[in-house]
Amino acid sequence: MHTIDGKTAKRYARSLLDVVLAAGPDQEKLDKQLSALRAFAEAWGGSAELREAVLNPAYKAAEKQAVVSDIAAKIFEDKYFKNFLLVMFENKRLGGVKEIADSLELLIAELKNSLSLEIATATELSADEKQQIENKMQQDFGSLATVSWKVESDLIGGMVVRAGDKLLDGSIKGNLERMKAQLAA
Repeated sequence: MHTIDGKTAKRYARSLLDVVLAAGPDQEKLDKQLSALRAFAEAWGGSAELREAVLNPAYKAAEKQAVVSDIAAKIFEDKYFKNFLLVMFENKRLGGVKEIADSLELLIAELKNSLSLEIATATELSADEKQQIENKMQQDFGSLATVSWKVESDLIGGMVVRAGDKLLDGSIKGNLERMKAQLAA
């Protein structure tokens, strides 16, 4: 159970991320998974006794699984985390837990960036209006969605939402431009 290459680490990290996100996108859940994985990596790297207990062929597989389950429960009481560590154990990948944690951290950062929304409005909105829109966006896109605001007075009215390379134009200016293009065609 030695370290693993980056491609394999990313595959394992992606599988954990997918399982956690399937239960609903939640930044706090992802942060807890990452912290737990880092804590296990620290325990694995810092405890020769733990590595000996899990790697020693004199112990039965069930005993080794019990050790991994117990450690998982002490670090973070979560079925996904425990099952993930058990899969890593069965596939002889526990030695790569640090690399997997590093990959998970990168994947979470990529996910956060992809869920960054920029909303442009024709006029400044009140804090209450912004909060209502942000709540709706987080319902639609998940709690990982972050919203930044800007005022573009040339929109006349309505709003424009940008998410990465996607654009949702609900502005009066956008509607007028689309009508103009239809009439010219």
